[in-house]
Amino acid sequence: MSDDKKQTGGCQCGSVRYEVSGSPMLSVKCHCTDCQKSTGAGHMMGAAYLDGQFSMSGETSSYSYQADSGGTVTSEFCKTCASTVISRSTSYPKMVMVRIGTLDEAMDFKPMIQVFAKHKRSWDKDWPDVPSFDEMAPAPGK
Repeated sequence: MSDDKKQTGGCQCGSVRYEVSGSPMLSVKCHCTDCQKSTGAGHMMGAAYLDGQFSMSGETSSYSYQADSGGTVTSEFCKTCASTVISRSTSYPKMVMVRIGTLDEAMDFKPMIQVFAKHKRSWDKDWPDVPSFDEMAPAPGK
């Protein structure tokens, strides 16, 4: 995705809409049990953007919980259809994680990393050439 590219997305019913611009800072396939439960699948696919790359309209509700990473994650979902659209973590306060499945146009998505692989379901296939971590990946430069 080029730095000037804009993409739109939203919830299932269309009440919540968002726009992202530029390239994500990180794309991830997360196998943690919280993501499994919130998606109803073996993982969550997300793209992390800086707050300045993201804007959203519509009414959301939220749910916060302590993540395996130690931070508090707050997921935001549509008040009407309950589709989870984004999440934020106190571990990365200036970033928003967009759920890839909520984008309007399918993009050629391949995660940069896979995290919490120790919780990966045996039936959930992944990319063998993408770095995988049993826990949260170390912060860049560490």
